[in-house]
Amino acid sequence: MATETFILKFLSPETLCSAHELRFSAKPSDVAAAIDAEESDLKHGRFDLEPVDVLALAEAFDLSMPEDQQGVRLERPHSIDTAPYLIHTNFELPLMLDGRKPLAYFCTESQEWLTEVQSPFIPYVASRLIIERIIERSVPHPATSGGKRTLRLFDLLYVLPGEEWRIGPFMSLLDSQAWTEEHEREQGRLFGYSKDECDWWISNRFRKRADANSSS
Repeated sequence: MATETFILKFLSPETLCSAHELRFSAKPSDVAAAIDAEESDLKHGRFDLEPVDVLALAEAFDLSMPEDQQGVRLERPHSIDTAPYLIHTNFELPLMLDGRKPLAYFCTESQEWLTEVQSPFIPYVASRLIIERIIERSVPHPATSGGKRTLRLFDLLYVLPGEEWRIGPFMSLLDSQAWTEEHEREQGRLFGYSKDECDWWISNRFRKRADANSSS
């Protein structure tokens, strides 16, 4: 069996985002055995590792681990990792604290997941370094039986002070009936991506995805 790439992400206790990453190649069956997981779960899943799992991986694959291991996650590479710039996904909070991201957005049906996302932002919202907005929406959604049901969605938005104006235009985008290149570009701009970054995304991700959908 061929080896595949895995990523160990060492999380910051303040932001719960990756502060250090280690990539290694191994057979999925060997990785699964080391952390006592099913090999099939490694295909798309991510694993929050216990210290004993980290030690097992270090010993099994001769990995040099950082000393600070307050939170370690095992993941597979994602297609967005091929971008020539930092994609904000999973780095929202540290980028906002660094002043590099004016708007972050999360959406869910789950109150439990909403609470989980909010957790690392709480002290910064309390100190007014970041402003939080929660918007509830009811969205019609086709049911599997052929009928329709209504989804109750929570839109969770964070903005830097002085950037509150971005919320209205962003929510207007979500109400769009059709999603075009201009919608995608405007969304990127509101998130804080540069023009060059938006251009790359449109050419290498949005258009290719649109072409694939039109040919399927």
